Amino acid sequence: MCLTFLILCSNGTRSEANPFEEEEWDEEGGEALVDTGEPGIPVKALYDYDGAESDELSFRQGVRIV
Repeated sequence: MCLTFLILCSNGTRSEANPFEEEEWDEEGGEALVDTGEPGIPVKALYDYDGAESDELSFRQGVRIV
């Protein structure tokens, strides 16, 4: 499944993009992610989701995720 979104940019132009497209990841040579203690961008769940794998989160619609 491929999702494509039409994004309206602040300068009035439009851009087609897939915000869920994964970047290539080099597991052996990549830098580890570090928690700097800085707050992330809060988001609000638009729908319920039950994690399918042990490393996935489950959440309910309307929950604020930080």
